[in-house]
Amino acid sequence: MNAGEPSQVIKLGVSSCLLGENVRYDGKSVRNTFIADDLGPHVKFIPICPETEIGLPASRPAAHLVKDGKRLHFKEVQSGRDHTNALLDLAEKRVAELAKERISGFIFKSKSPSCGLHWVEVRENGKVAGVTGRGIFAKVVTERLKGLPVEEESRLKDPRLLENFLERVFAYNRLQSLFTSQWDQHDLAEFHARESLLLMAHDPEANNYLGTMIGEAFDWPKHQAANEYRKIFMAALAKPTSKASHIDVLEHVAGFIEERVNSVEAKVLQTVIKGYEDGEVGRSVPLGSLEDLLLRHKMSFLAEQSYFKPFPLALMSDQRL
Repeated sequence: MNAGEPSQVIKLGVSSCLLGENVRYDGKSVRNTFIADDLGPHVKFIPICPETEIGLPASRPAAHLVKDGKRLHFKEVQSGRDHTNALLDLAEKRVAELAKERISGFIFKSKSPSCGLHWVEVRENGKVAGVTGRGIFAKVVTERLKGLPVEEESRLKDPRLLENFLERVFAYNRLQSLFTSQWDQHDLAEFHARESLLLMAHDPEANNYLGTMIGEAFDWPKHQAANEYRKIFMAALAKPTSKASHIDVLEHVAGFIEERVNSVEAKVLQTVIKGYEDGEVGRSVPLGSLEDLLLRHKMSFLAEQSYFKPFPLALMSDQRL
């Protein structure tokens, strides 16, 4: 199994409406073609519509978040009916089910008073008080399943946010596969070795810390090592990469293999890395050159790095800008 390939079926929670299910309050379809058609073949979706699951009809009165003291309520706009407690009860139940399913991420519907992650409109005293709310259901999911990769569909239109989300989802899946197996600290060390370049692109300090931590973790209880590694690993991957950080990784690998390839190959590699740095080519060009050299010279210990294929190639084609 290659480090960049899913080790088990990847399960994603998703707001049902994004798959085209007719559950929107206004009856309109908001099917997201990337999620349903492009991502769909690579994952198993667990669709959830909190509002219909608490018994509200598919076509229903509009609702919004209402601030009442320190608490946000889910209330119908016209009648003022409050469905907050029903949503909270459902959320706790569904979170427990999602944890048993070992989901690797969740995609929420933006601006939804139940599912929105960011910039959900909040009202107070009958007026819009801001767009700082988080949907009632989404809030419970993110609080209970800490570290779980989450995003809302509107932000996935940004190629860099999409790439980061996919990286985290597939990395979370690889990590779950490790920690649900009969693993030991040697397995954790091997896992970290395969993830090292990816971590370096996101957070070099975290990469170094985790390498040191694993050495110390041979004396730790396994659950302590797993919890600490998971927390730092996922927090590191949540940090955005940059062109400079990718150049550092590419140069690091190029320097390591320089003595293992011939002078022409080394020069070509440096040329394409410089081309990426100068904006003449995309990141896929130096990555492709590196992968070719690693395979040609049988450097499998580097070729298996998840950095080169952090998620399936079919999803990667438009992302490596």
